[in-house]
Amino acid sequence: MSYQELIRDWNQGVLALEKGNLTTALDIFQGIKNPPSKIDFNIGCLHLQLGNLDQALKAFDQTLSKDNCLAVGFFQRGYVHLQLGRYEEALRDGKLALRCLRNNSCINYKPLGLAFVLRASEVLHNTAATHCRLGRWPEARDTLEEAATQMPKREAVAALKQVEDRLLLEPQSVPPGKLFSPPLQADRLKEKDYLGQSQKIFQGNPEPPPEMTPPSLLHENQKIWRPGDREGKETDSQRLECLQEGEEERADQAVLYRMVGKCSYISDAPEDLNFKDGDMLEVLSEVNAEWLEGRCNGRTGIFPKLFAEPEYPGATRL
Repeated sequence: MSYQELIRDWNQGVLALEKGNLTTALDIFQGIKNPPSKIDFNIGCLHLQLGNLDQALKAFDQTLSKDNCLAVGFFQRGYVHLQLGRYEEALRDGKLALRCLRNNSCINYKPLGLAFVLRASEVLHNTAATHCRLGRWPEARDTLEEAATQMPKREAVAALKQVEDRLLLEPQSVPPGKLFSPPLQADRLKEKDYLGQSQKIFQGNPEPPPEMTPPSLLHENQKIWRPGDREGKETDSQRLECLQEGEEERADQAVLYRMVGKCSYISDAPEDLNFKDGDMLEVLSEVNAEWLEGRCNGRTGIFPKLFAEPEYPGATRL
C-alpha cells in the first residue's frame, strides 16, 4: 500500500466514525495492511467503544510493540486490563505511562493528530482505582494524595472521600470518538497536474513547409564532436562539480540550536524525522509552535517539539 493510499483510507475511517458508523470505521482500519501504531491505537479504541475488550487489548499490544514511548497507549491498555480484572497488569501499565510522561504534568497529543491531553493525574487516578479493586485502600489514598496536587480541588476532595468511604473509583480513559487523524488533509492527496491539459491552438489546413535541404558544407568555426574530444569530458566534469556544490550547500544549512530526544519518535510519514531517546537533533527552522524542522544522523525532516528538550537548558540560539 502506498503512502497516499494509507492516508486516504485512514481519512475515510475517521470520517466514518464522525458519521457514527463505528463498524464501518473499524472495517476500514482493519483493512489497512501493515498499519502504523496510530491506526492500531484507533482500532483498539473502536473495539473498546464496541465492548470488545479482548480485541481492544490485542490492538493496544500491537500499538505499543511499534511505539513503546506512547504514554496514551499504556494509559488505554491499562484501562482495558482493569476492565478485564487484570489488576497487576493495569498497575504495570500505569507505571509505564508515567515513565513516558517523564515528570511532565501532561502531554498534548493534538500536534500528533489526537485531540486529547493526557494528564499525569488521570494515570494516578486509574492507579488508585486499581488499588481499590485489590482492597489496598491505604495505597489508593496515598496515590490520590499524590494526584491531588495536579487535580482541581473539588475533584480531588470528592475522590478522597470515596476512598475513605471504601467506594470504588471509576477509571478514566480517552473519551469515545477520539482517534488519531492522518497527518495530511484529504484534499492534499489528489495528484496535481503540473503540465496541464493539451489544447488545440491552431485549426485549419496549413500549407506544407517549403522543402529544406541540409547544408553540404561546414559553416565557419563549426566543429563536429567525436568521442574522445576534450570538450565532452570537461562538460561531464563541470556538471559533477555543480552537483557536488549543491549538496554541500544543503549540508551547510544554518543550525538554530540543538536539542536532545526525550524519547523515541517513530513515524511512517516520509516528511518526518525519526530519532531515538538521547539522539542529538540540529534544529534548522521552527515550523510552528508545536513542530520543528531538524537534522539527525544525516537525515532532515520535521518532528514534534514535545519529543525533545534543549541540549543545555537556558542556552541561547547559535
